[in-house]
Amino acid sequence: MSNVTVEDALNRLVTISVRPIWIVTFTDDTHLTGSGFRRAATLFSKSPVPDDQQPVWDLFHWGDVIRGLFPG
Repeated sequence: MSNVTVEDALNRLVTISVRPIWIVTFTDDTHLTGSGFRRAATLFSKSPVPDDQQPVWDLFHWGDVIRGLFPG
């Protein structure tokens, strides 16, 4: 894709993805990474995600069961 907005690019990725549910969890650290992204964390690890692996999103299929993430 070229000459498109971020919204258009993300909409296209969601349309063609088999995992159309994306969850991003931002950290409390508001400083940007060296490449200009806001730091994010994964739901599956308590360890920080290194800056060279940012940004990070958790992707899910419709109907996925996510055990242990949402107590109650």
